[in-house]
Amino acid sequence: MVEARREDWSVDPFQFIEKDGFFYGRGTQDMKEGDAILVESFLRLKREGFVPDRDLILALTATEEGEITTASIGC
Repeated sequence: MVEARREDWSVDPFQFIEKDGFFYGRGTQDMKEGDAILVESFLRLKREGFVPDRDLILALTATEEGEITTASIGC
């Protein structure tokens, strides 16, 4: 996980806080819902018998949580 310095935050980044209808803290906003939607869409297409004209490839990464050790993907 990337570094978070307490002094850079107006609230403690390591404690989940709900204040005035907003959530504060590390990890309270993420982009994984889009990944989940894509995975479910691929599963649904397969379940319903969809046959594409070409290969469909879904590649997911998690580079925001650490260093990128490789950028090469063989397709």
